[in-house]
Amino acid sequence: MTIEINHLYIQAGDPLLAPSTFLEKPGTLIFPSSLKLNEYCYAILKPGSSVERIVGSLSTLLMVMHCSETKRTAVILAGPRFAVSKQYTDPVDELIAGEKGSIEIRYLQQPGSNSGDIVPLVELLAEHKNVVPRSFEGALTEGAELFSVDRDTGNLKLYHPTPSVPSLSLASADSFTTLFDLLVKLEISVKGPEFEEFGLWIQHDGYQSCRLPVISDTPRVYIQASRPPIAADDDDGGFPPFPFTEVFGMKMAVGVHAAIKMFRENRGAGGAGLLTAERLVELGLYCAVCGKQEGLMKCSGCKREYYCGQAHQTEDWVAHARWCKQLRNKNIWKKN
Repeated sequence: MTIEINHLYIQAGDPLLAPSTFLEKPGTLIFPSSLKLNEYCYAILKPGSSVERIVGSLSTLLMVMHCSETKRTAVILAGPRFAVSKQYTDPVDELIAGEKGSIEIRYLQQPGSNSGDIVPLVELLAEHKNVVPRSFEGALTEGAELFSVDRDTGNLKLYHPTPSVPSLSLASADSFTTLFDLLVKLEISVKGPEFEEFGLWIQHDGYQSCRLPVISDTPRVYIQASRPPIAADDDDGGFPPFPFTEVFGMKMAVGVHAAIKMFRENRGAGGAGLLTAERLVELGLYCAVCGKQEGLMKCSGCKREYYCGQAHQTEDWVAHARWCKQLRNKNIWKKN
């Protein structure tokens, strides 16, 4: 089986175009039964999955893998700061499902990208002990702005703007995808360009969305910094709002301390990190695991994290425990 790449040029009146209203740009495309993939993320599609295609905006590197044995398809969307990581073998492991797999890989890069960047990744995947015959083939995006990948074949469609539709965008994603995207962007923007490997987050496992990303301490501080004051009552223990004291900053990683200092001294210096955190706050409270925004309960310990129920609080405990302990220490909060 060969993964096909088809170039489509969107003209006015194309059935994929959303109706032109004040809420939608004229070049907004709507794909039924699809999942929008975010940068630094990957998705696995399995036969019978309710998601029929993966869609997204083209970035530095897009990889499509299809296994002719398992009939599974993996889609990886690397970000602008692409680094080879052993985590790139994770999608392969899920693609072949523990069996010997025959995998074909197509990758796309933006014009002007260094094609040599992909070589270490190709070599890494080629060393996978359970992958037999392999096919790697590259191509350029040639001005396309959006892509879609078919679940059953791995076939790739690239969507180009035209004079009648000069720019393309995707329809607003569901709330889970939006939260996922913002959390990933916050993690990356806070760590900065000196952080060489961001790895990959799995966004879809074949039949359902995965949990929201577990982000590190520094971006968590950004979110807490952006949240409005919490009213003092018996339920929340009367915790005042951010800022944290310097004691808290010293207890946590150096990066957290720096984030606190940046927030206090020059709000604008936070750039994308602070803007992303504020956007998360604008979306309202959400379950830390599934992103649900209705019927929430507070964490029974710190009362600063939210869950849709006891099951997701229990599931999140491994990731939340240390953070929860820090937030329960009232000495870390500074009253105005």
